[in-house]
Amino acid sequence: MRRLWLPLLIVLASDAYVLVGVARNRTGTPQARVELAPGDFDVVRLGDENTGLEIRLRIGKVLPEPSFAEGQRRVKAFGYDREIRSRLAPAKPGFAALEHRPGVEALTVSDCAPDARTLRQRYTFVTRAIVHPSWTAGKIVDVRPWVEPQSVHVPLPYSRVLSRPGEHRVTLCYGSRYEPWICEAR
Repeated sequence: MRRLWLPLLIVLASDAYVLVGVARNRTGTPQARVELAPGDFDVVRLGDENTGLEIRLRIGKVLPEPSFAEGQRRVKAFGYDREIRSRLAPAKPGFAALEHRPGVEALTVSDCAPDARTLRQRYTFVTRAIVHPSWTAGKIVDVRPWVEPQSVHVPLPYSRVLSRPGEHRVTLCYGSRYEPWICEAR
């Protein structure tokens, strides 16, 4: 019986840590509230024996080719200017701006920065641009992001809606830590 206490305490402490982080992210007014159209995401089942669902963001074209000056600005902002000796520097965490583009069946990565505040100042239209956590790879002339996580867990009330056939719309909310959650589905 005594041997079970330590593992049980470890599990309870890690669960409490995660739940406190989720609560901190969702307190106050969301940083952004973005409605995703049917072409922006896919609904995916988590397995044959699992009733859980997640939505996976469709990420299309990544960053249009910047001017040389814009590429160099990104390289310096992420601190790659001192690290790039060869063709590719190690990955660093950052943020990417995802946008809905007319006629495109996916979200487009339009910009990246090392901190979310910089992107939020550049993209003030909160309902069209998502500031999403990402990783970046530095190259000699530019910085290229890839978006993580690309999936969001669907809570039970919304999984009933999204498991029905047809086209759906999902509203993502981004909290103070820029972690997304589903706040509406129809």
